[in-house]
Amino acid sequence: MPKVPHEHDQPGRAGRRNSSTSTLSGPLGPVGFFSAQVSRRWCVLVGAGVAWIVLGFVVLRFDAAGVAVVSVLVGLMALLAGFGESMRATLSRGGWRVWHVVLTALLLVAAVDPGNTFTSLALVIGFVFVYSGTFDVIWSLASVRTSPLWWLQLLSGLAQLVLGFFASSSIDAGAAVLLTYVSLTALSRGLSELVAGFTIRRPTREPLNHTAGHVDAEVVAEAWSPHATTSNERSPTMRTSQQHTRSTPPSAPRLAARARKHGIAPIAVAVAVAVAVTFAAALLTPLSSTGTAAADTGGTAQVPTPAATASAAPGTKSHAKPTIVLVHGAFADASSWTGVITRLQHRGYTVVAPANPLRSVKGDSDYLTSVLSAIPGPIVLVGHSYGGAVITNAANADPDVKALVYIAAFAPDKGETVGGLSIKYPGSQITEDNLDVRDYLAPGTDTGVGQDGYIKPSKFRTVFCADLSPRKSAVLAATQRPGSLNTLGEASGKPAWKTIPSWYLVAKQDHAIPPASERFMARRMKAHTSEINSSHVALISHPTITTDMIIDADRSTR
Repeated sequence: MPKVPHEHDQPGRAGRRNSSTSTLSGPLGPVGFFSAQVSRRWCVLVGAGVAWIVLGFVVLRFDAAGVAVVSVLVGLMALLAGFGESMRATLSRGGWRVWHVVLTALLLVAAVDPGNTFTSLALVIGFVFVYSGTFDVIWSLASVRTSPLWWLQLLSGLAQLVLGFFASSSIDAGAAVLLTYVSLTALSRGLSELVAGFTIRRPTREPLNHTAGHVDAEVVAEAWSPHATTSNERSPTMRTSQQHTRSTPPSAPRLAARARKHGIAPIAVAVAVAVAVTFAAALLTPLSSTGTAAADTGGTAQVPTPAATASAAPGTKSHAKPTIVLVHGAFADASSWTGVITRLQHRGYTVVAPANPLRSVKGDSDYLTSVLSAIPGPIVLVGHSYGGAVITNAANADPDVKALVYIAAFAPDKGETVGGLSIKYPGSQITEDNLDVRDYLAPGTDTGVGQDGYIKPSKFRTVFCADLSPRKSAVLAATQRPGSLNTLGEASGKPAWKTIPSWYLVAKQDHAIPPASERFMARRMKAHTSEINSSHVALISHPTITTDMIIDADRSTR
């Protein structure tokens, strides 16, 4: 029987073995060295996990910061995708090149204006969920006989349909669904990064052969040596050891045990509980903190919350949370602020929404001044449409007004008129053809008769609230409060925005006040300006963004 050559019988092997072994880091050679190098990077994964979780919680607040985070992420993703499409365009031919060029242009536009991209995604996310849910429902019913878990896919599809129809109900619902989706994705990604980071926190010290016990370092060195012989030249013991080593990778139970050893379980449980509590609080907390709103067309809605009442205590005026006074314009009433009121009350603010008489600029301003004089402490004064002209004149008489907020509103200078600002730039559809004019008794005037203007019901949605549903716009048309035509030509007094910090929300799809006029007024008074794709009623179609601007005005002047 021929003698099986042993590795120690081959000349020069020992020297090579020793030299190769000397280059190894630790008893497990390159395997141990690689594990040690990876384990030193555990802090990178943990840092990434913490960053993802922080981002998720920021988005889950459902405020302007969350929208900004998602907008930035969308912009970056669009930019990267646009770069990829441009590379594909250079490699494609014919019609495919045109397609990739078009996609590149669209993605670059999305990257340049991520805020509008967020709005667009909020508008279409409902359709995406409805499409995906419909597909899952059909596919689950088709696989009833072939898949025992078909009912799980059916439930998933039904849930997506419900979520999709909810997201499609309004722009705010779509934004809430989009923010929730992004936040949960970020939180789950952060949790997985934390688990991965702590799992590899320590280098692996177990021997490669998990069942046979210790493996000689020289055997591992021989296996990884650049001068290693073929498998036929190695000893049977060495071949068996290597085969067993390569066939027994770390199993899932071993990784789970290692995670428990490194303390992952408490961290995972803590993060999961925090995510669940925050998500539940965001979804289940009522929009109105306390009290019931008493807003109607003939009175003033004033609903103080405990937090706001406490903030108005004597001696704390400089740090008090202000009262928010909301002034509506023509063709609307105080109920148009309902979405903004509930959000402000949820943040602990006292809100007052008086009924604007809509009779004359001076008379309406004097009435608002009387309302302001009865409110203790600081005030943030907000006006929509014609209400902007009213707050511009009324705020001069009250030193407690610390900020003015204009929501697609008139901000006239001294001597200017609302009618003149309406036609300063083209685009207003408040014209004679779209108005119904009716006489009313006006004692004390020269003729004793005044004229009210109503937007025709058939034109109301197009002129006033094009981004609302037909059903909602029909209700607004039926409940609109007319504005006296006298207000169009009445000169405004000294503007308060020259001495009081101002904010302005431009409605880029406004058909009542031309967006160019709104930009002109905002720029002239050096207001903190934001723009939004909205009709004239941004306070109704985008109450969250409107609320965020009001809160920003408060925090910036506190």
